Amino acid sequence: MRILSAVNSAAEVNVLRAAGADELFCGIYEKGDVSHGNRALNRREGLGHSLDGLDEFGEVAAAAADAGLPLHVALNSFYATAVLAAAKRQAERTLAYRPAGFIVSDIAMLLHLRRIGWPGHVSISVGGVALNSQAMLFYRELGADRVVLPRQLSLAEIAALKDAPVDKEVIVLESRCFFMDGFCNFHHTVVKGASFDAGSSRFLARQVMPRLKSLAGSRRQRKLLLRLVGRGPAAFGRVCSCPFEIAPLAADGGVLPADDRSRKVASIFGGHTVEKACGLCFLPELVRGGITHLKIANRGMTLAAKTATVRFARSALDAVGEFGGAAPFREAIRRGYGQCYQASCDERNCYLHE
Repeated sequence: MRILSAVNSAAEVNVLRAAGADELFCGIYEKGDVSHGNRALNRREGLGHSLDGLDEFGEVAAAAADAGLPLHVALNSFYATAVLAAAKRQAERTLAYRPAGFIVSDIAMLLHLRRIGWPGHVSISVGGVALNSQAMLFYRELGADRVVLPRQLSLAEIAALKDAPVDKEVIVLESRCFFMDGFCNFHHTVVKGASFDAGSSRFLARQVMPRLKSLAGSRRQRKLLLRLVGRGPAAFGRVCSCPFEIAPLAADGGVLPADDRSRKVASIFGGHTVEKACGLCFLPELVRGGITHLKIANRGMTLAAKTATVRFARSALDAVGEFGGAAPFREAIRRGYGQCYQASCDERNCYLHE
């Protein structure tokens, strides 16, 4: 199995390689691009999650080549006609830097890459929703050679795909989603106003915002964050996890008085954490299921956080087969989880717990 990590700058390449990454992936931000509500073509927002245009991509591509790490470009949104033209142009402009592959969701992008003679890897993102072997064969016939399996597949469903003639990749750390990516119409980010644009400044997007977000754990801290930087950047996050109120309505549309049992602050995720998700306990089953690649969904994280998750995945992969059974292996992974995240393992945040 090979481990994939996101990369956000050329300076990260050798650090991630030393931590245990075998391959890298990235998206590219260019001013003016908008797709799926995000200011980029790769289903992520701004420079916190993406490289700063073709110039920075060239730097990362050169560093990855020197380090011997394949670099994949994410163009993994679904595109309306005008945006599809921009996505095609971006893909074609990256070819001069010799990326190893592309990660796509839109069939039109897959067909375009093969139509222009792209000989490298094309991976189908989780957005492509390959739920069964027939879907995987369909993508293979169109030119894909790797499929990232939807995060909702069970171990039994993954095992049933073992003989499908494509490489199979699963996400095992970070950014669990409770929805089927290719069928979800929630935007990844909310941007209320542009008075403080954290998306298009490298320093703000990569240094300031991640640290401010990490500090904003309590309601009081979030209010302080709003005062410091305004509501726009503080709202960068998943729309589907925004808090909302549940309360009974009167016939005229007004809100009726309610006690604490019927009125509460909630979220679509029910309070579960979507970050710090993990599926490494089930590596032996994934090995037997024919999985060839493990992806860490760590775009937008600081280098220290990315390094920690890559090391955790590498140590887990190296430990497969060292234990006498599933229980000792999973106990070791839970200890590793605690060291990586400074938190206790929680089955609610497990990718593969059934």
